[in-house]
Amino acid sequence: MQGLFVGAGLLTLAVLGRQVVALRENMRLNAELRAFSAELERRVEERTRQLQESQEALFASQKLASIGALAAEVVHEVGNPLNAIIAASESLEASVSDGETDAESLKVYLPIISRAGWHAARIIQTLRNYSRGTQELVPQNLSEVAQDVLLLLRQQMQMWDSIKVVTEFAPGLPAVACDRNQMAQVLINLLGNARDAMPGGGTITVRTRPAPDGVALEVADTGVGLAPEYVEKIFEPFYTTKDIGKGSGLGLSIVARVVRAHNGKIEVHSDGPGQGATFTITLPTAQP
Repeated sequence: MQGLFVGAGLLTLAVLGRQVVALRENMRLNAELRAFSAELERRVEERTRQLQESQEALFASQKLASIGALAAEVVHEVGNPLNAIIAASESLEASVSDGETDAESLKVYLPIISRAGWHAARIIQTLRNYSRGTQELVPQNLSEVAQDVLLLLRQQMQMWDSIKVVTEFAPGLPAVACDRNQMAQVLINLLGNARDAMPGGGTITVRTRPAPDGVALEVADTGVGLAPEYVEKIFEPFYTTKDIGKGSGLGLSIVARVVRAHNGKIEVHSDGPGQGATFTITLPTAQP
């Protein structure tokens, strides 16, 4: 009987000893875990600091790139109204030299020069505002915006060899919320792109029509068309299908960015090379 008690006592001591050893091991493991957690936290903080520094450096480089892109946009966009001013002033100067200047000529050319000059100033201001994330979104009639642009470019379009511009403006369209000057820039870019796509001449159709999601503005040409692989990349910055020196690759990327900023969408359709292309912009109807 005594041996039984001694055996039970020894077994109890063995169990307690194992528990003590396990407790010490657990304490050691907990201490190592705390040390590991502290080291992990320190590494996470260090990595976070490094990521923040990298992000700040990336932001600085992006800011510089944005400044360069903005400067390129200013040069690209201001060139259109400046060309209108030059063309109108040269025509007016020629009529003066020939002694054929009359009130009707002045009524034609002076408004073109004035409107183009103001348009150039507005482009600079608009791009400045756009870089700050601000826009002047007010209800506008897209047909009226398109008519103003065509009036502004009338002198230039008369000098486009073998190119005819026709309009199809749907009546009674609802207003859309847009920045009038930016939408003018969009249309000017699309018209210039259509002209360049028809080196042998053709027809450009400027059309407005109702759309399920709002109002659509279309610029269609009968030019060289687009291969499917070009359609997917046509709105990427600095991507161009034109020959070197004939295109910056900025025009359509600017168009796409402006349209997206208006909560609209832009699409291009072409049946293939030689089949022309149609650019369609859809803007949502202005809310009351």
